[in-house]
Amino acid sequence: MLKKNVSNGVINTLMNFDFKNRVRNVLMPTKCKWEARKSHTIPTYPQRLPSPTHPFAGTIFPRALRQLLNLSTALCPRCPSKVACSSSHMLNQHNVYIPDHDVIFKKIQGFGTCVTGNGRGRRKKVLNLGEDYVRPFINYLQMHLNAKLDVSCGVS
Repeated sequence: MLKKNVSNGVINTLMNFDFKNRVRNVLMPTKCKWEARKSHTIPTYPQRLPSPTHPFAGTIFPRALRQLLNLSTALCPRCPSKVACSSSHMLNQHNVYIPDHDVIFKKIQGFGTCVTGNGRGRRKKVLNLGEDYVRPFINYLQMHLNAKLDVSCGVS
């Protein structure tokens, strides 16, 4: 399960679902029905908003991605400012490259296009490639979060 401080944009991308449009599409008919009941008329429903499709629709994401997303929202124990271990923080403060979420999504999507075949065998290959790509970043973030001293920040 993802932590609650993972950004909405990441969740929308993973689920191929825009929550703001969904809320509008659910609430508009409900309001129309309620107003029609109050005035004792037959409800007339407005046009539903189309759901935009995300560029990563149909992409298979590995479970390790969830772990990386959760780790990237953890507070950096080495910095006194209590900032999240995002990709920009890790690069600017600790000189460690952790790819941004969009870069990871595009890379995993690329694995789906380069693997041939269909069915479970293809899915398993794509998941393994995604896992292999994400695992080193997870390992480094875990090591970073468990360490006691960082020379680059000068904080113990």
